[in-house]
Amino acid sequence: MRTMLARTCLLASLASPALISPAALLPALAQSDMKTQQVTETRGSVTINWTEGLIQVTGSGSPPDRGNLHQRRLMAERQALTDAFRQLAEVTQSLRVDAETLVRDYTLESPMLKEQVSNLVKNAQRLDTRYLDNGTIEVDLALKLYNSSGLNGILQPQKHIVPPPPVTLEADPQPGDYTGVIVDCRGLGLEAALSPAILAQSGGELYLSELPFDPDYVINQGIVGYAHSLSQARQNRRVGSKPLIIKGLSTSGAYRADVIISDIDTRRLLGLEAQGKVLSQAKVIFVL
Repeated sequence: MRTMLARTCLLASLASPALISPAALLPALAQSDMKTQQVTETRGSVTINWTEGLIQVTGSGSPPDRGNLHQRRLMAERQALTDAFRQLAEVTQSLRVDAETLVRDYTLESPMLKEQVSNLVKNAQRLDTRYLDNGTIEVDLALKLYNSSGLNGILQPQKHIVPPPPVTLEADPQPGDYTGVIVDCRGLGLEAALSPAILAQSGGELYLSELPFDPDYVINQGIVGYAHSLSQARQNRRVGSKPLIIKGLSTSGAYRADVIISDIDTRRLLGLEAQGKVLSQAKVIFVL
């Protein structure tokens, strides 16, 4: 397991699951870039929105044959909530943390994390309730990924217990004047994750590695951003007004969440980090 947690604080208290708007759950960067197409992953009636940092699920409940109208509606709504929480728990446990690790790997290692993730799911925000003509009730729940009280805040996957193998290449002394990095991963089959890495073709981890990230920024915005196209990535203020665009060569890891880049591009990124701390400021977007 590449990025097991080094816990230093307990999970912040969670808000009660009152009805709220989806926009209220989005991190600041995602709200500012709402016009861009979102990177989503659908599993049944669950949608993982990697752009917004949100898991949204729809639970469904049918009224029983017994009881009055109020009782039937109450039981149908209870069934819908149970269905939604069940699906949310299952998807959360199977969520990719990095290229080798799922959330369940963390919770199996730590009873404290298991309890905190369970509490996070139980306190998922209730977005909407719909009453259909046939008596069926649908309930939408949402769970934050990038937030101090969200999944990223609990796991803090950017922390390493055992440092990964370092990159041995020398930095390019003239990498150019760039404000961020866009890694074009289209066609590689890359899968989104909470804590992906960039690896050098000749070996070693360039990003995350031992970079001195701002933990608050990474917890609230994610270690990378995700976009569907180069034009959309360029519009994201995360990478600034003049991002460097490089092409990923292949994926790495059991869950295909890490990207391998050429040694030439590795040297350029090392130079950008030495010149302007572009990597340690997490000014990175993956295009899927």
